[in-house]
Amino acid sequence: MKILLKKYDHLIFAIAGLLFAFILSRVPLIVDDEVRHAMLSGSSSLGDILDYALSFYTGATANDSRILIIIPAVFFAAGPKIIWAAFMGLDLYLLFISLKILFPGSNRLICALSICACVMLYSFSILSSAGWITTMSAYFAPICLALVSFIPFKLLADKQYLKPYMYALFIPAIIYSANSEQILIPEFICAFFIMIYLKKRDGRYALYPVIMMILCIASAAFTFMTPANSERMSEEAALFPEFMRFNILNKAELGLESACFLLTESGRPFYIVCCILIAMMIFRKYKSAFVRILSVLLILSAAAGLLIYIPSLPHYSPVPPCGLFFPPNYGFRVFAKYMLLTGSATLFFFGLLIALDDGFDRIICTGLFAGGFLSRMIIGFVPSIYASGERTAAVMDFAVIVACVCLASEYYEGSSYKKKTGTILIPVFSFMIVAGFISLFNAVS
Repeated sequence: MKILLKKYDHLIFAIAGLLFAFILSRVPLIVDDEVRHAMLSGSSSLGDILDYALSFYTGATANDSRILIIIPAVFFAAGPKIIWAAFMGLDLYLLFISLKILFPGSNRLICALSICACVMLYSFSILSSAGWITTMSAYFAPICLALVSFIPFKLLADKQYLKPYMYALFIPAIIYSANSEQILIPEFICAFFIMIYLKKRDGRYALYPVIMMILCIASAAFTFMTPANSERMSEEAALFPEFMRFNILNKAELGLESACFLLTESGRPFYIVCCILIAMMIFRKYKSAFVRILSVLLILSAAAGLLIYIPSLPHYSPVPPCGLFFPPNYGFRVFAKYMLLTGSATLFFFGLLIALDDGFDRIICTGLFAGGFLSRMIIGFVPSIYASGERTAAVMDFAVIVACVCLASEYYEGSSYKKKTGTILIPVFSFMIVAGFISLFNAVS
């Protein structure tokens, strides 16, 4: 069996995808899913369902610009859950395959287990806040397709030629994923720096990154011109009336502080694992006591995020003004909190930057993280920061998960004792995978 798994690592991904789909087929209809299912369950016409989906963009009560993402979400809500669950299982499988191609390892078993383990560290219950079907279709599926669209970057970095049919496969993935305004930001950033990287190495501009940048710009223009924007702002402002009194500095601080908190102090397990991997890589690469101390501080700041699980401590609010530009909250303690949060996030970024070896890995991981963090920070400028909650951090979260996969791969490949390291990692990764699926099962039960 071990030999079989080593030879056919995609089998692990397929089994994980099937299990993922099976668990999701049990999810209850909640919030948006209930409303859509009730409205559409009696309809026998696909045209009626499509008209309903398009009404989110052009109707009298239009409130969403993500029309390419909303259409399948509405179809899934109207039909049997098993169809949606199978689609999510396929998305997970594609995510695994994409990460395997982007960050390949010499040991296929350990590579496959590390990818599954890192992804299953994510708390998928976050993506049920507006209904499992609606939220996962709007966030998880586009994230998976965005990483699929990064595969040509790896091929170009390995000096492989992109055949014409590849453009026909990957460009639709760009168009679909970039319909999410949060995802198009890291896509554009990564495409830009990959373009510069290839230009510096090969002396010419590659076509694919340019196409991705153009499509991201076009999608951004489509988003800003949608008639749904004003209606959506009005709906969300009614849920967060204080937002209308904020000036631009208040909104900037709100977005920055909440992004820093969700990243560093919300107890996310994949962030803690990523900080540990960064520190391990830094201790291997650098002898400087100063650099090593910074990596230890990074771990300590990540460990501080576990304090959220202590019941006696005050917990996080979706809109916690820090105080720099909120006069009622001025004070040294508030300022110290702000410095701690922003300092921890900055330390994480630079730790990731110096921990990675390969130029391609560094561009993808830091570009995804910078874009994901920026996409979450920008949410501070719209009132949906209150209504949408933690799901707006999904792009940033998966950027950290991608960094986990990359760091785990680089650490194993650089190990002098691969056999011994693998003996330790296999049960660790297996435990993480099992724990992740148990957590998902409990979330839907």
